[in-house]
Amino acid sequence: QAGIQVICFDYPDSIDSIKERYRTLFSLCYGLEGTQKAEAFLNEYQQRLDAAIQPASEYVRVASKKKVVYLAQPDYTMATGETLEGELLDQMGFDNLGELGSRWSYPEVESEELVPDIIFYDSQLDPEQIIQSPVYSQSPAVLSQQLIPVDFLQCACAGFR
Repeated sequence: QAGIQVICFDYPDSIDSIKERYRTLFSLCYGLEGTQKAEAFLNEYQQRLDAAIQPASEYVRVASKKKVVYLAQPDYTMATGETLEGELLDQMGFDNLGELGSRWSYPEVESEELVPDIIFYDSQLDPEQIIQSPVYSQSPAVLSQQLIPVDFLQCACAGFR
């Protein structure tokens, strides 16, 4: 009613979708100059993304490829191959065990495959849920205390700062 145009975006499912979102926003805000401004911004964004994932990539390069999961909720809600978070795990050089699933859902019948070396988990979760989980309690990640809280939502929505 006030003449304000509202634009809604879905949650990004890849780094490319984040970049496309920024290109659209810059074009809407700056018109013809938007493309140049978007590319300048995205170059900086890519540098920050590279800096954010570089330590993990280097770790994987000098150690060995680690099996990982990123849990949004125990036990089977995790980053799968087509999610932004799954893509980030792949870019870091990890073996994302969630690849067997789809759309944040891992097939329970494949639970014997869930033997991660590292568990990344949503920082809103209580790590005790993972430690006590019958699925993960005897995993190499839990036994070696390789549970790492991550705020992936911050990375996806606010960018890499």
